[in-house]
Amino acid sequence: MEIPLEDNEQKALVKWLELVRLKFTSIPNSTFAGSYFGGQKQKSFAVLARNKALGLRKGFPDIVVVIPPKRSKTQKGIFIALELKRQHRVKKNGKLGTSPSVVSDEQVEWIDSLNSCEGVEARICYGFSESINFIKTFLNE
Repeated sequence: MEIPLEDNEQKALVKWLELVRLKFTSIPNSTFAGSYFGGQKQKSFAVLARNKALGLRKGFPDIVVVIPPKRSKTQKGIFIALELKRQHRVKKNGKLGTSPSVVSDEQVEWIDSLNSCEGVEARICYGFSESINFIKTFLNE
């Protein structure tokens, strides 16, 4: 069984969020914006500098979701921040399995900082299923 790419997992999450009609957005965290030259994607240091000057910082979660009070189990609004990761295929003791993607120090710091705020729930989720299960824990539906 092939493990989906993180982009594909996030696209599936976006479709589900649209289906259940929750307010959300993606945060384009890549500090480099690529351009193509000769068929190869090139990093743009000018875009990196601009993004940094505009306040873009490494590690902020990929998706933010707002659950309004009327759809929340607690009847209080909730701001959810998800850092989406994929599983990686590994071979241990001759057997094929999966292991979680690497989480950066900056991502851990953001998750911890966000979770210190009232009304905010932040988590690193491995794949589409884990993401929607986390979101569903806050929905009254």
